[in-house]
Amino acid sequence: MSAGILLGDLTPTVPGVQDGSGADRSGAVTDAWVLGLQVWDPSAPLAEGHLVAITLPPPGDSAVLRACSAAGCAAVLLRAPDDERDRQPVARLCEELGLGLLWLAAGQPWWPTLRALAAALERDGSGASHPDDHPGPDAGPAAPDPPRRGEDLFALADEIAADVGGPVILEDASFRVLAYSAFVGRMDRGRAEAILGRRIPEQWLEHLASTGSLERLRSGRDVVDLAAGPWQARRRLITAIRAGNRQLGVVWVAEGDRPLPADAPVSLRRAADGAASQLLRHLEQVEAETDRRERQVRALLDGRAPAVAAAAELGLSRSAAFAVLAIRSGGTVLPEDETLRRLLDHVTLCAEAFRHPAALTRLGRNVLAVVGLPAGTEDRTPVRLLHEVVRLAGAGPLAPLQAAVSPVGIGLGSLPRLRDQAVGALAVLDVRAGARAVRFEEVEARVLVRDVVGRLDAGTGLSGLDRLRDRDARAGGDLVRTLRTYLGACGSTSRAAAALGIHVTTLRHRLSRIEEVSGLALDEPEVRVACELVLRRDDA
Repeated sequence: MSAGILLGDLTPTVPGVQDGSGADRSGAVTDAWVLGLQVWDPSAPLAEGHLVAITLPPPGDSAVLRACSAAGCAAVLLRAPDDERDRQPVARLCEELGLGLLWLAAGQPWWPTLRALAAALERDGSGASHPDDHPGPDAGPAAPDPPRRGEDLFALADEIAADVGGPVILEDASFRVLAYSAFVGRMDRGRAEAILGRRIPEQWLEHLASTGSLERLRSGRDVVDLAAGPWQARRRLITAIRAGNRQLGVVWVAEGDRPLPADAPVSLRRAADGAASQLLRHLEQVEAETDRRERQVRALLDGRAPAVAAAAELGLSRSAAFAVLAIRSGGTVLPEDETLRRLLDHVTLCAEAFRHPAALTRLGRNVLAVVGLPAGTEDRTPVRLLHEVVRLAGAGPLAPLQAAVSPVGIGLGSLPRLRDQAVGALAVLDVRAGARAVRFEEVEARVLVRDVVGRLDAGTGLSGLDRLRDRDARAGGDLVRTLRTYLGACGSTSRAAAALGIHVTTLRHRLSRIEEVSGLALDEPEVRVACELVLRRDDA
């Protein structure tokens, strides 16, 4: 059964919202299955099955309604016109488009209504049933609604709001919304977008990164004071909730109808310290679920899991296109386990900002991200995500960050191959040359050579190379190093001589000596390849 609620069952739960579709309650319009809620934004994509709150355009804007219908939205919520006659054309158009229609009563504020709708949907439709799941006449009484997960965090948000003097949002370390305080007043778009989208809006994430606030939140206990922000935002105070060196989450407070008190920063920091133990208990439960999901992701990447069931639980479509990202941190400031935890949070945040399904897991010192894409998608999105992951890490404790991305593959069966390609590309990334991000296609040949070298048995060798080593050991010579440099220069005597700091004539004399001692014919391509492979294995 999908999470959500029938449109006809949603309206009685929210004061001030009226069914305006004009269709019979048994019709297809009022029986629409509502899966989520979003506020209309011309720059943001519409989500299938969502109820769209249209707060900005006039109620009769047919272009907006047609866009909602084309995106497969379930219904729209509009401010009811004062004149009943103005409602009828809108109702007819929605019925024609197959859109459910809800009216927000005159005088009813948007913000409390949106919060009530979000809360009703957050219960996953537990008070409603799917159209295919209606019980028979002999069914017993319905089970009571289960308590909302983390409900005590909402009370905590209310307490912090009362102490600090403004509406509050609690988020985890990946800026996903955990809870928010009650607030009645003019709706701040940034706050509404965060709550309805269940995460920090991409515009706000970019603002935090560009102002240096993101790194301050991740690395310390500062209270970040932002006088402005996206969408003409009101002043905000933001600070991290920490347990020792570990960041547990973030708490935001925004100015409401009145300016924040002068002592608001001090009050917010004190409240964040007091919230740590409660948030830690909540996150321990969340982390148990995260560990389970990570095991499922690793099983999918290994090709071990019942693919369809595991993918469905992870929110991945079996027929989608996929890419795999492999990311590691070269940071040495933090302990390794804390670095890996922060890296997982960082990649999660970046993936969510791209609004594509992603499933993440830790593997050794790396974080792997499986990114789902609609079939037929070109590989620009994974590459953009690759560079954003590196860029947004900045110069913080995760730096230097290195990342690699596989090509795009189709279907769940491609995941083991894509994992190997991403991990292989990351392994050969030339950090010394300043590289931070790479596509598998750019280093495919180097990955192949690395794989071949890795498969050589420990006893694999060339007797000619053994003779060179013996001569160098006895005479203090430099023949092996000379051969290695010559092969690394692709057989160019001028480049090899320059690297060794000797004259080309001297190099040619040494090459002749190498052939004489080893018996290796360096003019044969197979001999040069074999020498290169064995020497690389020795280096590994």
